[in-house]
Amino acid sequence: AGYEDTKMSSTYFDINNRTYYVGLKYFNILLTTEKGQEVYIKAQGKTALIKNDLTKKIGNNEAKANPNSYAYGVNAGLGMNFISNKDIFSPEVGLTYEGGYTEAFSMINTKGEATVMGGERTYANYLNLFSTKTSFTWFRDWLPNLKSSVELGAKLNINPSVKAKARFGNIKVNDEFYLPRVQKFVSTSLIIPVNEAFYFSLNYNGMFDKDGNTHTGFAQFNYLW
Repeated sequence: AGYEDTKMSSTYFDINNRTYYVGLKYFNILLTTEKGQEVYIKAQGKTALIKNDLTKKIGNNEAKANPNSYAYGVNAGLGMNFISNKDIFSPEVGLTYEGGYTEAFSMINTKGEATVMGGERTYANYLNLFSTKTSFTWFRDWLPNLKSSVELGAKLNINPSVKAKARFGNIKVNDEFYLPRVQKFVSTSLIIPVNEAFYFSLNYNGMFDKDGNTHTGFAQFNYLW
């Protein structure tokens, strides 16, 4: 379970999103080699509710919309743990499916006239994206109640196109956007175990590609059984 607060601002548009999500993780060691390396498989399913707060700005004029988005996805990974005292080094490959739905919405003028004459409406949007990744993780067991994890990797988007439909005044637009084919990422976590079944973590995710960078920080609660 978790919560994210995302804020992005530009000259013409502000985005302030609140995300509430829950998920389940599965991890299992398939075999242990003679030298002690562990071959593992892991999987995760998750779903999220995103409360969007969108603001369009034209000079001193503003228009707003508050559509909801619903995200869901599953991923699976295969990797190997190389254990050295308190350190674990883990190369991994994985496959991910990410789906989503955003409600149709209209931009409503709240300060002056920021929309075109006749109004602006974005129609409902669906996402179905597949990707693969390769990564390398360093996990460190510093203390019984303090651990850390750093992951570096690259993501390959298999079907990077996203379609969108909108209306500006009397003009209807069908557009197609392309995600970067390759994205590099870094993830870090500071993990605080409360007991054998429950732990809390502070996390950072960074995504980097030819079009720009995104940075996300969030807290996460996990229960193991």
